[in-house]
Amino acid sequence: MKTYLEFKTHIRNFQDVLEITKVIEKMSAAHIHFLKKRVLVLEEYISFIKKILGRFLLFFEEREHFLLRKVKSQKRAVLIVTGEMRLVGGLWHKILDSFLEKKENYHQVWVIGTKGKEILREIGIKPSRFFEASLDIPEREEAEEINDFLFGEFKNEDLERIDILYPKFYSLTDFEPDFLTFLPFRFEFPSEEKKEPLGFPIFEPSKKRIFNFLIELYIRNFLYTILLETKLCELSARTLISEEAQTKIKELISQLIISFRERRKRILSQRQIESFLAHKIIKPR
Repeated sequence: MKTYLEFKTHIRNFQDVLEITKVIEKMSAAHIHFLKKRVLVLEEYISFIKKILGRFLLFFEEREHFLLRKVKSQKRAVLIVTGEMRLVGGLWHKILDSFLEKKENYHQVWVIGTKGKEILREIGIKPSRFFEASLDIPEREEAEEINDFLFGEFKNEDLERIDILYPKFYSLTDFEPDFLTFLPFRFEFPSEEKKEPLGFPIFEPSKKRIFNFLIELYIRNFLYTILLETKLCELSARTLISEEAQTKIKELISQLIISFRERRKRILSQRQIESFLAHKIIKPR
């Protein structure tokens, strides 16, 4: 039978965990609004660059840029984007489950984030290249390092394409694994844009240099947006899990209090009965 002090210690431990989850939730939620706005701004920016590139192709027909080339090869690589944080529900396992469904399509596997590396190791897969993910909001320097690696691999290796698997953000409660082709870069524009040759009549220093600059600018910002979106999903998942944990902890504390009161009532009743019986037995005649 638990004593009062044991009940009190048990409840205090749960209350400490409750306070920790509140802090985790507040820290995660503090960055969500900022990240969501930043992702939206970057998406608008890269969409604008892509539109300019589409017009530019009316004047620049030489697709010799290595980021556009199509290689006749069956070799493909995938970059799996995860994170460093725990307490994110099944977010990283969902990502890796999606990869397992298509793992036979890839000859090379690269991963961002220690959690992804650990899960891959559990299933017996060792990534060819590993990048640590940022604990805070990712900086552009991190994206630049990964971009340079991907550009180099695509340029020097005999790869048909490079895909990226990451958590796609739809809302604060909805984010799902998503595959997309990162390289070679593909133009998919509405046909009406090609019918109206709206472009730049003057090119300085040259249309090829401008085109090369714009396409690399687009792809670099595209990868950085993916890193930010992954962090946004990570923090959103952590906020949701923290909220669920707080609800469950409060229920446990409530159950402990009810259990303690019931046991106390039972003990007091038993003692009253024992006292009554004892009094009746020793009652003088």
